[in-house]
Amino acid sequence: MAITMPRSDADILAEAREAVQRDRGDTPLGISVERGRVTLSGNAATAAMRASMCARLEAISGVVAVRDRMVDDDSLQAMVESLLEHDADLGSTGRKVHTVMGTAYIDWSVRDPGREAYVRDLLLRLPGVRAVVHGSWTNVQAAEEARRYYRRS
Repeated sequence: MAITMPRSDADILAEAREAVQRDRGDTPLGISVERGRVTLSGNAATAAMRASMCARLEAISGVVAVRDRMVDDDSLQAMVESLLEHDADLGSTGRKVHTVMGTAYIDWSVRDPGREAYVRDLLLRLPGVRAVVHGSWTNVQAAEEARRYYRRS
């Protein structure tokens, strides 16, 4: 009967970093290992990507458990929209929201620096939000389309 030695946390960590490298791309992830328990934190583009990374970590020899503390863009989008919809101080402001890898892009119909600062501070408290970018891209796009239309006329 062969006795196998438990793997060190350092060995598991090295293999865990390699295992998620393919899915993570340039996204910063937090990976730690303590007594065979792997904790994964950060952002993922999709829930499927998040699940794939966790499954690969669970398959590593010596891993006892995987703690998933990641946030995917679909879940983050829903949290951001819900928070903004239910904040009484914001009311209806004609804004659009899009999240990409932890960055919330807020497209305002009318720019208001005070309101933008309030929203930035509010959103940065959400787990998974790494940055908030404000703009009025819809207005810029509409102006460009109008210019193109009038140039053709």
